[in-house]
Amino acid sequence: MKIKRNILVCLYLALSVILSLTSCQNKEPEILDYYQEIPELTQSQLVYDMVIDSKGYKWCASSAGLLKFDGYKVTKYTKSDGLASDTLWCLAIDTNNVIWSINHNDKITRFDGNNFTTKNIYDPQAIMVDKKNTLWVAYHLGLMCFDGVKWTNYETNYANSNAWAKALFEGQDNNLLLITENNGLLEFKNGSFTKIESINSLPSWKINSIAYDKTSKITYYATNGNGLMVYNQGVYSYINLGKNIEDNIVHTLKVDKKGQVWMGTETGFCLYNTKLMYYKPPKLPAAPIKNFVLDIESNPWIVCYSIVFKLIQH
Repeated sequence: MKIKRNILVCLYLALSVILSLTSCQNKEPEILDYYQEIPELTQSQLVYDMVIDSKGYKWCASSAGLLKFDGYKVTKYTKSDGLASDTLWCLAIDTNNVIWSINHNDKITRFDGNNFTTKNIYDPQAIMVDKKNTLWVAYHLGLMCFDGVKWTNYETNYANSNAWAKALFEGQDNNLLLITENNGLLEFKNGSFTKIESINSLPSWKINSIAYDKTSKITYYATNGNGLMVYNQGVYSYINLGKNIEDNIVHTLKVDKKGQVWMGTETGFCLYNTKLMYYKPPKLPAAPIKNFVLDIESNPWIVCYSIVFKLIQH
């Protein structure tokens, strides 16, 4: 009887452990429910992009000019102030707090806080500033860069009228990664382009965004239908976003100072911190979120055209 009782006790403990693990795996994600809407930025215009300068000012590309938000009021810069156009699509900022913008009329505008200057580039599509403070602009024929003195043009053999540039990133090997709509992922290094057909058997056209955690040396990929792809020490894995995110689509992502991955998805916003997935509050718009920026406290400022809001971590 004693042996039988011991066997039953062991079976009970084993079953308890299994049920406990299953419960943890099936646990519903915690909901982020504290957010602050910023109505000042969308009172009479749509907002398409945002950058934050070293003083904490938020700069926005909008349908009514360049907006500067100090936390209380909005200062608006328009064509009357020297902008090439009142409609700006996207922004980049350098280490000197110089704001670069892509305008809808094929112009790049530079604003140093006092003066605007303009560069004509046909069909500019994406813009970024690298760690050397060099400006890069993706356009339909390739890349152009400005080193502070002169502009240099690099044309690609993969250029075509349908190769729309979705995003431009700085890689970890003195390279640039250009994500295009129809040509997939292009790598630019030492003045030439190489087409990357796939990563871990995933067609490169399914990659929407890339982020690198310098501390853990982990690379994260936002994918179109495959959730979050993770590359860690030579091994690829996938994080399925489950039923909460429509079609498992991640549009954009960023890694904060804690190593947490923030993601704009097809139906909202979420956070992955290697343990749990945090989803958007129900009141936030169930719409694709393709743009956000992290402030100095790693709080996301999310741009969703007719609404801008700040998520505050508990």
